[in-house]
Amino acid sequence: MNLNLLAVVLGVTVVLFVMIYGLRFLYGFRVCNHAIEVVLFGVFPVYQVRVEDVAEIKKVPWRDLRIGGGILRLGNQFAGQCVLIQKRTGWFRRVVITPKNPDAFISQVIASR
Repeated sequence: MNLNLLAVVLGVTVVLFVMIYGLRFLYGFRVCNHAIEVVLFGVFPVYQVRVEDVAEIKKVPWRDLRIGGGILRLGNQFAGQCVLIQKRTGWFRRVVITPKNPDAFISQVIASR
């Protein structure tokens, strides 16, 4: 019985580790063609926000984001700093992403305006 419990705990730990750290390899973020793009495998764009539609962009700690509706969370990390994009139009006006270097990413967005 102890061996089964150990196997379950180890299995759950491995699954959580893959889910938390594997998302970084599944999708990422880039500024391209005057848009912020969420890309699958670093190649295929699956979501974009036009730079002209960005009303405000800022770095916020993950813990400061409130739980609830109205925020589209596209982060591939579950802790640390993230980028909050306030859009002018659209169904979801607030979009949260987690690029590797939030400050450099924000600078890229501002430069592409």
